[in-house]
Amino acid sequence: MTTDEKTGSGAAGLSDSERLLFGGALAYDIGWDRHEGAWLSLGLWSTARQLPRLVGTGLRLAHPADPRALRVVLPQAAAFEASLPSPSTGTHDALGSTR
Repeated sequence: MTTDEKTGSGAAGLSDSERLLFGGALAYDIGWDRHEGAWLSLGLWSTARQLPRLVGTGLRLAHPADPRALRVVLPQAAAFEASLPSPSTGTHDALGSTR
């Protein structure tokens, strides 16, 4: 059994059904396998470690798409993020939670 370098197919040649149905060799994509069990790594610290990379990726993708909108939305997002602890503190006080 040989491996076709272009498609990654393990077959020595094309079968009649591949040629008839798909017009060529099938390229098997098993990229979904990398995500199998990804939920196992969810946690506060793993999320905190991944956050800077995810924010950087978002900024890198947003800037070429619409730099002007990014300059408008980024300060708003930062202000919203800075305001989050105060409502949380008020909620704790209102519900009588101990800290």
